[in-house]
Amino acid sequence: MPSRLEIPPKNNMDLLRVIFGLIVVFAHIYALTKSKNLLCLKNMFDGELAVRCFFVVSGFLIFMSYEKSKSNISYLEKRIRRIYPAYFCVVVSAAIFGAFLTKLPIGDYFGMGLLKYLIFNLSFLNSITPSLPGVFVNDPTTPVNGALWTIKVEMGFYIVVPLLVWLMNRFSRLGVILTLYALSLTWRILFDHFASSTGQSIYLEIGKQLPGQLSFFLSGAAIYYCFPWFMRSLKWLFPAALVGAVLAQHFSIAPMLPACLAIVVMAIAFGPYLGNAGKYGDISYGIYIYHYPIIQTVIFFGLFDQHSWAALVLVLIISTSISFISWHFVEKPFLQKTSHYRVMETAGLPFDDRYVNEAYGSASSIQPATDDN
Repeated sequence: MPSRLEIPPKNNMDLLRVIFGLIVVFAHIYALTKSKNLLCLKNMFDGELAVRCFFVVSGFLIFMSYEKSKSNISYLEKRIRRIYPAYFCVVVSAAIFGAFLTKLPIGDYFGMGLLKYLIFNLSFLNSITPSLPGVFVNDPTTPVNGALWTIKVEMGFYIVVPLLVWLMNRFSRLGVILTLYALSLTWRILFDHFASSTGQSIYLEIGKQLPGQLSFFLSGAAIYYCFPWFMRSLKWLFPAALVGAVLAQHFSIAPMLPACLAIVVMAIAFGPYLGNAGKYGDISYGIYIYHYPIIQTVIFFGLFDQHSWAALVLVLIISTSISFISWHFVEKPFLQKTSHYRVMETAGLPFDDRYVNEAYGSASSIQPATDDN
């Protein structure tokens, strides 16, 4: 594999991630409120599918980031710089604002329950202590931020990528990808079967953890490694994959879905250019990690019961606003000075062939081809 794979600099990665993030927001609004006035959201927006699309894009970008990194340490440093500052902020902010929402006496709130929440959530073990003491106890669901489970999976992907690349270099790249693809599907199908046969939802939760999502992540990686062929074959590959993805989703054909979905997503990403969605900053990650506690808070104040659509608009306004603030004051300061958005904002350089996509966690950036940050 060449160390430098030329990727079209004008692509729709940023736009797609914002769209996927908003789909998750709409899906969670209905899932958390169950408002009859918002029933259309259930039929229009599939949050699980959007998360899978995120993993596809991440697979493409993270493997590219690793291949362009100078060392494993450099690679992991980039991942931490992009993911952890905003993640830390959303966990700690929820703990602080929870003091104003808790049903407990304030002295009881600042106890072991809060400490456990901070310890386990800051270490990505959200499922152990998903709720704050006395917070959202009257809401339909009590977890403070049910969207954060995917960050644990994403971090797991980051950690295993060096091992996966080593295996691909030592053995057949295609063989490694297909083997792990099959094992990932087996994991997901097996635990889905346990869930349906026992009626215990815990198996569904286990099934959707890292092994169960690996098929989507690897599908994105496979497209990265065969990118020239992928671009040459799009005229027939895209329509075939689109039909395959629709059939796989409708008839629950698990083996087909990751590969077909990846082809569709990446075909749109490198299809007709739809503009620079990241011109004013990368808000997709912020939208994803901040929206859930915002929805929970709006539910807490009963706004969805009174004015469902107005409450929905309020959630969107607050989520995007906080995401912009987070990008400029929390996320961007931790990125290295040569990152795309810093260069674009300070120098106003146009997009041209000097730039290729570089990954920062679930969100991409566009960087000078010789830069490794």
